[in-house]
Amino acid sequence: MPVFFRLLLSSGLHCSEARMQTVDDMKETGIYEDTPKNKYSNRKIKVSDYVMQMLRKYREWQDYQRENIGSKWIESGKVFTGVTGKPLHPSTPSKWFRNFNLKYGLKTIHLHTLRHTSSTMMIMNGIPLNEISKRLGHNCASTTSNIYCHVIEEAEQKAAEALENAILSKLKRA
Repeated sequence: MPVFFRLLLSSGLHCSEARMQTVDDMKETGIYEDTPKNKYSNRKIKVSDYVMQMLRKYREWQDYQRENIGSKWIESGKVFTGVTGKPLHPSTPSKWFRNFNLKYGLKTIHLHTLRHTSSTMMIMNGIPLNEISKRLGHNCASTTSNIYCHVIEEAEQKAAEALENAILSKLKRA
């Protein structure tokens, strides 16, 4: 289910958060309103137009399924469902991901790794830590900093090297 994986990677959501999203949570504007696991997790998450397009195509598939199976369709209201409309079992996305990795010859990793990859990509691309923290639903930026301190140190090293290279290139021209 590539759309599910792409949503996790693009949003930083926990697997359970994405699995429990309702159709009402998904707005056409690309903003996900998350169902909180705690009072700090209540957040709106903007996703790309591409992810929204993937979600719309998935919704079209659901509409097709609903039409084909008629009264057997179970209206759960969830964004991600099984072929009969039932909410996904908690282990289903992990099984999908394992099969996806096997099919494409990828290293087998835990589905939660996509959340860490999302966070790492944001840090390495200079997104402010407080924005990353909000997106992940962390209580404060220090939580994010503590979890990703090794990535932050690497980003700081790259920044130092980039500045040094910029200074050296200016000196060479002078």
